[in-house]
This record gives sequence, structure tokens and C-alpha cells, in this order.
Amino acid sequence: MMIIVHRFLKILGGFRPVRELADRMNIIIHEYYDSGDVDETIRCLKELNVPHFFHEFVYELMDFCLEKNTERAQELTIGLLEKLTKTVVITYDQLKTGMLRLFDDIDDIHLDVPNVYEQLQTLLKQLEDKKILNHDITSNAPQKGRKHATSESENNKQEKH
Repeated sequence: MMIIVHRFLKILGGFRPVRELADRMNIIIHEYYDSGDVDETIRCLKELNVPHFFHEFVYELMDFCLEKNTERAQELTIGLLEKLTKTVVITYDQLKTGMLRLFDDIDDIHLDVPNVYEQLQTLLKQLEDKKILNHDITSNAPQKGRKHATSESENNKQEKH
């Protein structure tokens, strides 16, 4: 009976709630960082049966890597993304969508990871050097030091000087 239920859920992978899929992806990511087993990670990811949602995996993987903030995390992330893209488990469009989503959220991530901009630049350079990412993605990466909107009083002071 359990085998039938498992097969049924596997077939209906795309019909699971988004939060459940994201949670399962995070479990896969944590297990990957514990084991370093790329092939097992890919098998588990494929089992989710949601290739249209793999941008979420890219987003969560990169976010986890940036929050870990270690050289090992970067090496594992690059190794996994390299294998996922070279074997076309994750399409370039899914990779790009995940990265662009990460870029959109980088200011929030910066609150928890103060050096996130530097880490991101280092990681993106390595991904581009290994031909995992193209310049069309890396050129859209957020840069540290975005200007914040100035208040009216600051504008008035600037006009008087």
C-alpha cells in the first residue's frame, strides 16, 4: 500500500503546495551539505517531479550557501550547480529565474549576512568561470552601496549649498 501511495505522490509532484515543495528542497539541501553526495541529491531532486519549480531549488541552495558563509559551502554549491546544469536536470531558464529571485531578495539577506554582496560576487565569478552562468545573469547581480532615497530635508540642504 505504501508503494502505491509513494508512486501516486510522485506522479502528482506538481500538485503539492509550494511551501511543502520548498520545505522538501531545503531538506535535500541540508542533507547534501551533510553528505556531499551529488548523485543522491540529484536523485532526490528528480523524485520531487517538479522541474518547472527547480528555480526554487536554485534560490534555496544559493541562499543557504550565502548564509553558511564558508568556503566548503561555496565549493559544494558550485559542484552541485555544475552537475545539475551539465546534465540538464536544471535548465538554464530555471537557473536564471532562481538567481534573479535571489538578487531581488539580497537586501533582506544582507540583514542576516553582512558580507553577502562580497560573497555573492565571489560565488558568481566562480560560476561564470566554470561556464555555469553566463554574463547575462552575473551582470544583473546587485552591488553593495545602493543609494537610499533622500528625505526632503536632505534635498533642501543640498539645494542651499
